[in-house]
Amino acid sequence: MSYRKIYTSIGCNRSSNAADVDSQGLIAFGAGSYLSIWNPNDKLSNGVKQTYSGHKGDVRIVKYLQSGRESKDIISGCTSGQLILWKNNNEEYENVVTVDAHEKSISAVGTLRAPIVDRTGYLVASAGSESSLKIWNIVDKEANLLQSIDLNGKFVLDITLSLLPHSKTPVMALSLTNNRIEIWTMHNDSFVKSLSLEGHEDWVRALTFGTFSTEHGDNLVLASGSQDGYIRLWNISTHSTQNRESKENVHIDKTTLNSALLDDFERKMEEADANSSSLSTKSHVFTDHNDNKQYKLNFEALLLGHDSWITGLHWHPIQWESENKYTQPQYLLSASADKSMILWSPQSDGLWMNERRFGEFGTGGLGFFGGLFSKDGKEVFAHGLNGSFHRWAHSPQDGLWQPKLAITGHASPVKDVQWDPDNQFFMSASTDQTTRLHGAWKRNEVETWHELNRPQSHGYDIQAIAFIDGDSTKLATAADEKIVRTFDAPKGWIRSAKKLGVLSNDIDEESRPLGASLPPQSLSNRLVKNDEHPEEQDKDWSLSHTYGNQMEKPPVEEQLVTSLWPESNKLFGHGYELFSIAAAHHSSLLATACKSQSAKHAVVRITDAIKGVHYGNPLEGHALTVTRIQFSPDDQLILSLKPSSFTTIFRRMSTGREVYIAAAQRTPIASINGALATVTAPQLGVVAVKKALENSGVPADAVEELYFGQVLQAGCGQSPARQVVIGSGLPDSVDATTINKVCASGMKAINLGAQSIRLGERDVVIAGGMESMSNAPYLLPRQKAPVGHFQTIDAIVGDGLWDVYNNVHMGNCAESAAKKFDVTREDQDNYAIESYRRSADAWKNGRFEEEIAEVVVKTRKGDVIVKEDEEYKKILLDKVPTLRPAFQKEGGTVTPANASTLNDGASALVLISKEKAEELGIKPIAKLISQADAAMAPIDFPIAPTKALPIALQRANVEVKDIAKFEINEAFSAVAKVAEKALNLDPSKVNVNGGAVSLGHPIGNSGSRIVVSLIHQLAAGEKGAAAICNGGGAATALVLEKL
Repeated sequence: MSYRKIYTSIGCNRSSNAADVDSQGLIAFGAGSYLSIWNPNDKLSNGVKQTYSGHKGDVRIVKYLQSGRESKDIISGCTSGQLILWKNNNEEYENVVTVDAHEKSISAVGTLRAPIVDRTGYLVASAGSESSLKIWNIVDKEANLLQSIDLNGKFVLDITLSLLPHSKTPVMALSLTNNRIEIWTMHNDSFVKSLSLEGHEDWVRALTFGTFSTEHGDNLVLASGSQDGYIRLWNISTHSTQNRESKENVHIDKTTLNSALLDDFERKMEEADANSSSLSTKSHVFTDHNDNKQYKLNFEALLLGHDSWITGLHWHPIQWESENKYTQPQYLLSASADKSMILWSPQSDGLWMNERRFGEFGTGGLGFFGGLFSKDGKEVFAHGLNGSFHRWAHSPQDGLWQPKLAITGHASPVKDVQWDPDNQFFMSASTDQTTRLHGAWKRNEVETWHELNRPQSHGYDIQAIAFIDGDSTKLATAADEKIVRTFDAPKGWIRSAKKLGVLSNDIDEESRPLGASLPPQSLSNRLVKNDEHPEEQDKDWSLSHTYGNQMEKPPVEEQLVTSLWPESNKLFGHGYELFSIAAAHHSSLLATACKSQSAKHAVVRITDAIKGVHYGNPLEGHALTVTRIQFSPDDQLILSLKPSSFTTIFRRMSTGREVYIAAAQRTPIASINGALATVTAPQLGVVAVKKALENSGVPADAVEELYFGQVLQAGCGQSPARQVVIGSGLPDSVDATTINKVCASGMKAINLGAQSIRLGERDVVIAGGMESMSNAPYLLPRQKAPVGHFQTIDAIVGDGLWDVYNNVHMGNCAESAAKKFDVTREDQDNYAIESYRRSADAWKNGRFEEEIAEVVVKTRKGDVIVKEDEEYKKILLDKVPTLRPAFQKEGGTVTPANASTLNDGASALVLISKEKAEELGIKPIAKLISQADAAMAPIDFPIAPTKALPIALQRANVEVKDIAKFEINEAFSAVAKVAEKALNLDPSKVNVNGGAVSLGHPIGNSGSRIVVSLIHQLAAGEKGAAAICNGGGAATALVLEKL
């Protein structure tokens, strides 16, 4: 089965320069950490055309890059300080350059814009919140830093670049947090400061250059918009030396002054003009040192019309009449936080006038962030605080501007998505405090998806939603408050949904209220009755004029913000903010849970959403927040999810599908630098996997995934588990994951594989562990020592055997555990001697032969076959009591003899679902019943198996007496002795063929090795349990049954 994308909805980020339009009319915008592309010209568009990932932070700046007359490539900047160049390749964008440009968030990016940009590479200016400005030349796939400027604590709010009139010299305008605009010109690949402009009384949020032709030649006009609500126009033109103004009206050319002198000069000018409030019209003269031309900059016009911050400015795009002839229509589009845009144009007398206002000025709604023209200037766009785009198109018939359909999307992360019970539309909820209804607009043979309704616009982040009683017109929402709110769809929406083809015609509408409104300062949607005119209820309310109207096409943003559903009920009971909600399929019951740090509040409450009464007692069973809740299809069971596992509230659910073991094999365990020293860990893993797969009878193409444990991965190459897949001849489609849970890695790999089968994600998984301690390297620090020698670190100790939490060897942890459980030196020595005797006896009587996968080692003298463990033969039992303590010199009990050794080896198991085994005719050798993990203080890691094993036994519904054999990994003899004491285990059932003390402990392999050995020890029908501790204070355990 294949799928194709039919709809993408995502909101534009809340930043003034988060969107831009290219020369073909495509709009690129930042959406979270994604770059998104929208084609407004596509009449069959299903929302966003494409999204591209690559940024680490939210994308604040998106600018198209101009080359010649075209602008197709994109530069984007994000809150993590990254700049990314996106190359347009056949209408798809490729990340070709990524630069960590700034230490902090990028605040502004400027790109060179002019009628024609003719230069090698892209000239880009970027500013960071660390008060720096950088100039880049991006050529092909390389970003070259031309200049880095320290702004001495000031921050750049916007940047715009163009070319000086009749010149190829780039000019740059910056707006800074000192309320000034600075003009810089480029000389010898570096920008120099030329002017500092005063006038605005607050931060300047928007800058843009436009090139206009006059009877005296081309002029460059800079438009600046500020938080003071004013727009200023500044004209740059060539300066004739014959008509210079008087000395007092001419500013000094600052290109030859250093920054300190400039700052001092500006301070004196501030003092001189402190009492002056008049508008200055004097000329500012500066020099282009590339061709020694002089230019003058004049303040030309002050535009008043907005009632709040100016957030965006955009000149009408250049219109090309022929290859070499163009016109720049004199239209300026401004966007403001007052939720309006204004189209400005000059009159015959040079006075700039408000030609058209867009939006809902004065309604108290959410403001606009940026304004854009379409490529031909016939449409204008804005994006707002709620993430959606607003769009107006000019009608040539009547000359009016009309709202037009645009894309919408959440402005913050989506927390929940639910299909309606009839699968006709879906609802989404977000931390932008809205719920949105998305559906298909069906007309003739055309179907496109859009946001069709916005039932709730709230004052709290919405966490979860649910449809009540299987009804597509009844909604419940859970937000960051203690109240569950329920809603009924109004008549207006029902009528529109029927017309749009989203709801069936048999749904009642006459008994419903007309619509809903949201009074100021309120969180509750108030219903509007059929016999009421909204305007008569309260003149202070912001109400829609579309109540009860039947829409024949999807609504525009101005309609969506008022398409509320009336609130029908409030449900109380929780003590903290709500987090999850679920609805029964065949009744009006809701299950809800809230945020919690204690078992007292970590309950699921069942409430009748219609009657508003609680159903039964709160359902207990969790200690922390219940993150998800789900009713079973027959509504008889409720499944709740906490962060660590799935549970049911009324009774424990089954663990899912049954997991079987089709085969279990291991290589011999060799001593460090012994028989397997020349074989890498992945190569050992390949041997074990091949043998296990061969014995299982499972075809290689049935394997879906591989989990393999390995601790000492340094120098082993990329993804050791993936190396095992490829080396074993498994299909390339088999995914692989390398697990590092220290000594428990191999067993954790088994448990992860089993989980994926239980959950129905996989049917065949290979799991195991591997380690070649012989090949573990010594590590050198990358930094050079200023004086003296380098100190190497043994990777075996540093990454495998050192307790970093207490900065001691793990043997010291064993000493601590032995002391706590009164395990003596004699106890440990006797245990070690018995381990060696059991291993020798097992090999003598052939009890290991079935589990061994022989390893062929290539040598100069020919192949050597390794098929027996090495370590158990390297012991003088009479010397064991005489050895000195290895870790605690005074009073220590842990010695080299009663601790495990350093070794090489691997093991593998083929896990299979019951259904797949039956399908393939496979006869499994064992059934995996349960698994568990537990953790405690890092110093107590040798004790951790006594915590994990009881959990596994409980989940398997068995007791210690029901277990025929135990495998407790012998990292130290003290570990097994502590388990025997704490759990009252029969020593004759523990490690019956010896353990890691005698056989060896290849740390990434031991967890799966003891499971392999356990399976081969058991008789049919017997149950066995295995547990292994790991550094950091944790342990993993499992229970299985031999078939």
